[in-house]
Amino acid sequence: MRKIFIILILSFPTILSGQTKTINIPERVSNNKNWDYIQFEKQRSADFDMRLLSSDTSFDEFYRISNSRQIIEVWKIDTIYSGQIINFTRTKVAYEDREKVKSVLVYNKVGLLSDIAKNIFDKFKSLDSIPDMDKIKGWGIGFDGVTYSIESSTKKEYSLKSYWTPTAQNDSILYINEIISFVDYIYNYLNLHRHYEIFTSNLPNGSYTDGFINMTIVGRLKAKKKK
Repeated sequence: MRKIFIILILSFPTILSGQTKTINIPERVSNNKNWDYIQFEKQRSADFDMRLLSSDTSFDEFYRISNSRQIIEVWKIDTIYSGQIINFTRTKVAYEDREKVKSVLVYNKVGLLSDIAKNIFDKFKSLDSIPDMDKIKGWGIGFDGVTYSIESSTKKEYSLKSYWTPTAQNDSILYINEIISFVDYIYNYLNLHRHYEIFTSNLPNGSYTDGFINMTIVGRLKAKKKK
């Protein structure tokens, strides 16, 4: 997949080699014979120029939450906390053109101040003991809505958990209040909706999609090149 890279805020250290981690991913993922999650993670890490959390040991602890248009990452190295927001979309390709035209990933990165990253990091810690949605009795899943994927990693272990549309679940389901409270907190504290508005306001003319919502931008003037 080709990429349009708008803004690079941070650069990451080289992934250390020769390290092995315990990998904990849901059975629905590990048992899917049509999809190799580790290969998917490698490709996504390359596409977004992100750390490969299943093998990277350059940090002490790392958390990442993703949906269909934003990724939030926070990590700790010794006593230093860092983080970033990644806003993204893809160019929309007409169905009849998909064999000839590839969708292009478009994204930017916004760095987080250390104290903000620490606050988000501490919020992530509150989810450590909550299992994946498959292990929560009564947790439903549908064809639309939003899925939040949460990755956590240390020098020795990597885990993946997902939650489909927490606000669509029954109020009596275990852990539902904690998960909704977490999502609400990071969206409000980081003002994620505003970050995405700023990102889309700088996109060039064209059609874009996050897989659910399509967006067409027209009438934007191209920046003049300096002579």
